[in-house]
Amino acid sequence: MDIDARTDHFPEVLALRKSLNEDDDALMLEVAAEATRNPRVMAMLEEADARMFANGCAHMKRMHPHLSDEHIRCCVEVFATMMEGTVYRRLTPQKSDPQHLQEIYQDIVSMLINK
Repeated sequence: MDIDARTDHFPEVLALRKSLNEDDDALMLEVAAEATRNPRVMAMLEEADARMFANGCAHMKRMHPHLSDEHIRCCVEVFATMMEGTVYRRLTPQKSDPQHLQEIYQDIVSMLINK
């Protein structure tokens, strides 16, 4: 999936709690849990997060060159937090209307990238 598609569909993915890859989601939760107990796993998690963060920033910069580097870092952090939180929330019953959530997520994405 290219970055344009990810940005365009991000609110829908979050609101409907869609999984881009259920195996990856499960592994992320397992690794995060193990990282709380094992410093070596924590170091690997931090390295992987740094790589993904750098890649996310590079993609955002290509898509939105008008944004400052600091703003891009903030956007990537917010997007990662929303996505990773949704992976966790997927384990529980949804308590809000997905359509309404999608509208709110769209407002958040628009506010972040149209600054």
